[in-house]
Amino acid sequence: MKIRDYLGIDSEKEAELKKVVTFFPESNIHKPNQKEMFSPFEKAVIERIFPRTKEISKGTIPYPAIAGVYLSYTCNHNCSGCPCGHNHKRENAFMGLNGFSKLLNALHFLRVKFIDLSGGGEPTLHPEFSKFAQMCIKEKFELSLLTNGTSFDPKIVDFLIEGFSFLRVNLDASNDGVYDRIHHPPTQGEFRKVLGNLERIVSQRERKKSDLVVGARVRLCQTNMNFIEEMTCLAKDMGLDYIQFRVNQNAFDPLLSEQKREVYKLIKELKNSYHPFEVYGEIETGKSGRGCWLSPLHLIIDPVGDVYPCPHFVQHPEIISFGNILAWPADRLWFGPVHRRVVEQWKKNDCHLKDCRGHTYNDFMRLSAGR
Repeated sequence: MKIRDYLGIDSEKEAELKKVVTFFPESNIHKPNQKEMFSPFEKAVIERIFPRTKEISKGTIPYPAIAGVYLSYTCNHNCSGCPCGHNHKRENAFMGLNGFSKLLNALHFLRVKFIDLSGGGEPTLHPEFSKFAQMCIKEKFELSLLTNGTSFDPKIVDFLIEGFSFLRVNLDASNDGVYDRIHHPPTQGEFRKVLGNLERIVSQRERKKSDLVVGARVRLCQTNMNFIEEMTCLAKDMGLDYIQFRVNQNAFDPLLSEQKREVYKLIKELKNSYHPFEVYGEIETGKSGRGCWLSPLHLIIDPVGDVYPCPHFVQHPEIISFGNILAWPADRLWFGPVHRRVVEQWKKNDCHLKDCRGHTYNDFMRLSAGR
């Protein structure tokens, strides 16, 4: 099967997507209940991917637009349903300084300009995190961080304010008890630490007139579903830019179908009542009718340098890792036959088992390819 046939060009959802994808200049949708489905970070992802969709629709693998870099497999929490929990006790848990320098050189060669420090473990636990951030800033990469928000020393805060574009923090609660039941931190008081760090970042951002976008992420389950408005109010009162709700399908207490309907109705109401504060939420996991558009545009690098086309399958390196960026020439790794074979043999039914935001991206990419 050829890549073009695998990806497909399907505009079945074109009318629906045009109503919700509102960040193109020609859009004139302004009502709160029609606001876009994509958070600021997600819009940044799509805007960087968008120019390359034509290349993919022609059957070629273009240079990647974004790199997700896992600095560590170590985490100080044991969250319910964590997709990376199986890796938290792996050896070689931290990427080395020399390896990171080599990685940046490879990303320059691949023309990547956007790095998302996320996944694997908690990025800020890496003892060289500040050094790595400094290296990325010096080399003019645009940066994003996904974090639990517990390990911000003053130097990390300074780098976030001065050199990062996006900060996403897993909030997941509005009080200590719920937070502890979901995150299972090693000690009590972690939730208050997160709130304190966020307040400090927002305060410094305002004082230094930084462009850093700060958002809260919430993975919904039965433990926290009754605190949705409290979490929204908390994020707004702290001065965050938005809050985004997703379903935690892997939680030990996932939402039932009726609960999902109730939650979705509430989130729609909050979008209106809290406007202009941004509330995002997608409760049902989508399904992609064809193959994934993201994999030829987005690479995931784990702490040992193994490269994956998708963050949801890092636990299966023997299946979908297509090489090691610290050991292979970057052009051979990205444009070689192994990567192409991984993309073409991707099983979309496996993707449907995952809580993947890429399903929505995929629909949008098919629409954009026909624009």
